[in-house]
Amino acid sequence: MANLQNLKPFQKGHKKLGGRKKGVPNKNSRRLEAAFIAAAEQLGSDGQGTGGVIGYLVSVMKNTRHGVRLALAVLNYEAKNPPRI
Repeated sequence: MANLQNLKPFQKGHKKLGGRKKGVPNKNSRRLEAAFIAAAEQLGSDGQGTGGVIGYLVSVMKNTRHGVRLALAVLNYEAKNPPRI
């Protein structure tokens, strides 16, 4: 176990010691996105696949509470990740 007395506080601008390299995308995010799209495609608006992903999103938006939460999540994501042109 590390000796806590020898630990130094975080220094701003210190050399990065671990984790992913800067700019490397998270693989799990892509997998989750693909799984979500596949599930929405299968469900559609009626649970039988009618309308595909668009049909699923329309059915979610009909429920005001869930529709607002989804819209806020998308807007928050877009604000943090502006499209590259």
